[in-house]
Amino acid sequence: MKFDAVVVWLAFSAVAAPQVVDNPAKPPNLSAGRVVTLKEEMRIEDTGDGFYLKMPMVKVGPDGTIFVRDGQEQVLQFSPEGKFLRNLLKKGQGPGELTQVNEILPLADRVLIQGMPPKILAFNRDGGLIRETGLQTLGPGLVRLFAATGDTMFFHRSGRPDPNQGSGWKDIPQEILIYSDKDQEPKVLATFFISAFLQTSGGKVLISHMSFKSLTAIPFGPAAFAVNETPEHAVKLIDAGSGKITRHFRREYRRVKRKASGGGSARIGGSSFAAPDPPEHQNDILFLHEVDGRIWVQTSTASAKKGILFDVFDAEGRYVDCFYLKYSDKDIDPDRTFKTFTFAGGFVYFSDTTDDDLIVIKKCSLVGLK
Repeated sequence: MKFDAVVVWLAFSAVAAPQVVDNPAKPPNLSAGRVVTLKEEMRIEDTGDGFYLKMPMVKVGPDGTIFVRDGQEQVLQFSPEGKFLRNLLKKGQGPGELTQVNEILPLADRVLIQGMPPKILAFNRDGGLIRETGLQTLGPGLVRLFAATGDTMFFHRSGRPDPNQGSGWKDIPQEILIYSDKDQEPKVLATFFISAFLQTSGGKVLISHMSFKSLTAIPFGPAAFAVNETPEHAVKLIDAGSGKITRHFRREYRRVKRKASGGGSARIGGSSFAAPDPPEHQNDILFLHEVDGRIWVQTSTASAKKGILFDVFDAEGRYVDCFYLKYSDKDIDPDRTFKTFTFAGGFVYFSDTTDDDLIVIKKCSLVGLK
């Protein structure tokens, strides 16, 4: 990702109304709704030699280098051909060390690893530590790195709820932050609000904080972000230089009902409480992906025989295409669509299991996409 704009702060409340693009239920592509299958090109297997795979999350650099975050013990680096190179994570609290990994972000000339203690470690292609940046000034709340350019980094910060608000559904701020090594003070680029359920004790002590929706933000184009913060099928484009929402687009979408009903009960810290009922419908958008200058929306719609539905929007927010991704030879469980994919260089990367229940990472080409 490369930004051409100079990043400055602008209060989110002062921005002008965005252009709204309402799309029909069907895109104009005559082959829309086709099934895209996968051809495996390479796989990474757990051989027990230098690394293991348990819960791999895959990221791919611009040069095809593969990075895998696996739990809190490993940040693995592989060549584009799948050769194991090194584990970048050193456990501890000293220089170049982390006790917990929150996010990894591969860039053209380096890879950034965010974790605890609150800091960013930057490594070069050969695994050498370039620098370490403390993040103590980012404040409380869950903070995750999702974009960077030069010495400027962009974070998503989930606000910490006020226990004095009492129990029930409350709007929790979700912020996009700018942070630079030069200023070392975060600035709020944009703020959204997502409803979360709070359970308090005595109006002071927070016991529980849960939400059925989270903020999704990805880099898009030379200087923008694509964001989804509602359960409905809607995407906003935010200018990374001004903080303005430039475009808000959506399409007619048949929502998917949840099968589970009733909130049941939960127990935290020795206290039990009635958990809230889940929403009637699943979140329409599960993930956003930037692929070849377009936004691929990974939806909650799935078919056992066809796979997961992806909607495709161009840079203007027009709904131009859709397809089902059949990522397995087996039937796809329509109720388990929260599958993470990484699209890079014309390939898709994801974790899978063999017939022997061994975890592998696959690199596949997409057959029938065009």
